[in-house]
Amino acid sequence: MISKYMKAVQLGTLEPNAPLDVLKDTGTVLVVDGGQDESGGFGQVVAHHAMRMAIERAQRHGICALALRNTHHIGRAGTYSELAASHGLVAIQFVNGTGTPPLVAPFGGAEPRLSTNPMSVAVPVPGDRPNLSLDFATSVVASGKVNVAANRQEHLALGHLVDAEGEPTTDPVPFAKEREGALLPFGLHKGSGLALMCELLGGVLTGGGTMDRFPQTRPSAVNNFIALVLDPASFRAGTGAAAAEAKPSGDGDGAEQSLSEVPTEALEAELRRRSAASAPEAEAAREAFGAHVQEVVADFASATPLRDDHPYKGGVGSLPPVVEGLPPSVMLPGERELVAKGDREERGVLVDDGMWGEVLTAGELVGLTAGELDALVDE
Repeated sequence: MISKYMKAVQLGTLEPNAPLDVLKDTGTVLVVDGGQDESGGFGQVVAHHAMRMAIERAQRHGICALALRNTHHIGRAGTYSELAASHGLVAIQFVNGTGTPPLVAPFGGAEPRLSTNPMSVAVPVPGDRPNLSLDFATSVVASGKVNVAANRQEHLALGHLVDAEGEPTTDPVPFAKEREGALLPFGLHKGSGLALMCELLGGVLTGGGTMDRFPQTRPSAVNNFIALVLDPASFRAGTGAAAAEAKPSGDGDGAEQSLSEVPTEALEAELRRRSAASAPEAEAAREAFGAHVQEVVADFASATPLRDDHPYKGGVGSLPPVVEGLPPSVMLPGERELVAKGDREERGVLVDDGMWGEVLTAGELVGLTAGELDALVDE
C-alpha cells in the first residue's frame, strides 16, 4: 500500500494532515467527510478522529450513529470498533469501498461488482480476556492475501477465485497483477448479501458513494462506513441486577413521571435530576452486561476442540495454524489475530520480494535508491 499512497500524494488525491469536515453533529448522529471528493487526509487519521468523537457522544448520550464518508483508505476496519470497545462500548461497523475497480463477484455472477466490503463488531469483555473483535472481508479471502500468495508463487484453494471467463482457478497471479477475474463472496449467497448490505449502508446511507457511481481511477480505495456506537448501560438499565440496584422513585406505584407531563420550564431541571439519579443504575447495568458477556464467552470457549485430523480442518476455507505447534482450541473472535500479532512481534514480519519491491517503488517516488533503503534496513 505504501507505493499506492505515495502515488495518491503525487496525484493530489491524498493530502497529509488535511482536516476532516464535520457536516452534522446532533450528539446522537454524527456525519463526517474525509474530503475525497477532491483531496483529503490519511484515512486512518480521519477515521480514528471520527470514531473518538463518536465514542465521546455515545458515552454522553448512550448511542451515536457515525457516518464517515469520502475518506482515503482506512486500513483495517476492526481498528475503529476495537477503539470503542477499549472504552467499554459496543461498536458495529459496515464499510464499503470505491475509487478502485471492483474485486468481488456477486453470488451467481462471473464479473466483479463490489469491493471486499468489510464489517466489524467489537464487544468489551471485562476481566483477563481480551475484548471480542469480529472483523472480516465479505469475500472468501481479502485481496491483500491474494497479492501475498502471488508474490510467494503460492496457489490458493479452489473456491476463492474465478478467472476472466468466470471459471474456478487457483492461480492468484492474473488477479493480483492484472486484476483479471474476481474474488468470490464467503458463505455463498449469505456473504454476497452481506456485501451488498455493506455497500448500501456504507455507501448509500452515508451519501459517500458506491462502486457503480464513483470513478474507479484512484491509486488506493476511498472508504465510507456507518458505525453504531452503543453504551451497554443505556440498554441494560432496568434489567436483572441493574434494576435491583436503582429503582425510580415516584408516587404510589413507584412509576416515574413521564417527561411529556413535565412543564417546559421544569424540563431541564428534571433531566438533570434523572441523570444524577441514573448514574448508579448505569454503572450497575454495565457490570451486569460485562458479567453476562463473560459467562457467554466462557461457555462458547469450553467446547471440545476438533481433533487435528478432523476433515473440517482441511476443507475449503479452513484456516492454517496461526503459529506452528499451537495446540488446537476453540478460538474467539479476534483471538487468532492476537496470536498472530504476538508471534510477529517475537519473530518479526515476513517481507517477501514482492512486498519489498513495492517499498522500493515508493522510495523511488521520493528520490530514495534501493541501496539507501537497504542501508536503512541494515541499521
